[in-house]
Amino acid sequence: MRSRILLGLLLAGAAACAEPSWEKRVAAADALQKQGRYREAIDLYREADGQAQRAGAAGPRLARALNNFGAACYYLGRYSDAEPLYRRALDAWGDDAAVQRDRAFTLNNLASLYRAQGRYREAEAAHLSAGEILEKSRGESWALDFGTHLNNLAELYRVEDRLAEAEEAARRSVETLESALGPQHPGLARSLSTLGAVNRYLGRYDQAEALYRRALWIQERALKDQSSTANTLINLAELYALEKRYAEAGRIATRALNLYIGAFGLEHPGVAVALNNLAQIAKHEGRGAEAESLYRRCLEVAARTLGESHPDYARYTGNLADLYAKQGRFRAAEVLYGRALAVLKDSLSARHPETAGMRARLGEVYMAQNRAAEARRTLKALRP
Repeated sequence: MRSRILLGLLLAGAAACAEPSWEKRVAAADALQKQGRYREAIDLYREADGQAQRAGAAGPRLARALNNFGAACYYLGRYSDAEPLYRRALDAWGDDAAVQRDRAFTLNNLASLYRAQGRYREAEAAHLSAGEILEKSRGESWALDFGTHLNNLAELYRVEDRLAEAEEAARRSVETLESALGPQHPGLARSLSTLGAVNRYLGRYDQAEALYRRALWIQERALKDQSSTANTLINLAELYALEKRYAEAGRIATRALNLYIGAFGLEHPGVAVALNNLAQIAKHEGRGAEAESLYRRCLEVAARTLGESHPDYARYTGNLADLYAKQGRFRAAEVLYGRALAVLKDSLSARHPETAGMRARLGEVYMAQNRAAEARRTLKALRP
């Protein structure tokens, strides 16, 4: 689940910086971020932050700008940059009761960052702190805010494989949103998709498909958020691939790709996600040359939009390495696994489960080349 960005709220609260150009820079950065142009957004946020610091700025508008700056860094996998920005935002919000709802959103974003880094205890603590604030702020948007919080908590529990708790939180999210907003509200779709993902992990594929389909029906009727619709299509395509329904999976993933391109153009991280899914499907169907071409296109888009130090770039690199290993091209696979492992160690941590998984795949390639000593050294690092 992506961090929530507080777009459109920059005019609320006390003035953060007297220079009109500050507001213009932040507004332009927010607009770029909404288009998925995160690198350009970060440049503007950085300039605006420099202005704010020189002016000794404080208050809610600064907090919103810092929150959104942190979210842009998060999307690019620059986690070490995002955390201090979120923490500065929390300080800037202060204790004023009027801004506690927004403070909860920043806590949620910080929790999403911790989840991405595998810092699950800290993520849960931040999510629960956000939930306490939102439960007390029974304003006009309470149901949407609290339902979104429960959805994010469900995502954390799913990643931790705490599936019973994930299911309970996701169901509560759906019930909260549906009872307050109705069964067709666009805000309900994401929670339905999360509940679908939990059912998928529980092996209940029929229920997962029904939930994804319902979410998709709501999103397609709303015609507002093409990115969310494409995300649901990707989830559905992954489910079909698990069930070996590759033809359907390919059609759905192609729809997602076309949605991303139609809404954002070729230079968007979602395009890389869809290309990766299509490559995975081609690989499973034994269409190796097509899979390789799709992976390479995916990596080109990811390199331009996210950068080669992003965890997603490492994941896509590992997927291409899997293809090479399957084809017996072990030396090429080894090189790519090594690159992916280095990125995951730097961006997530040496002990993160994904890093460990990539290390294991590298060890298997060493074994396939009868390089037992290197395999042992690589696999030894997996031990606690």
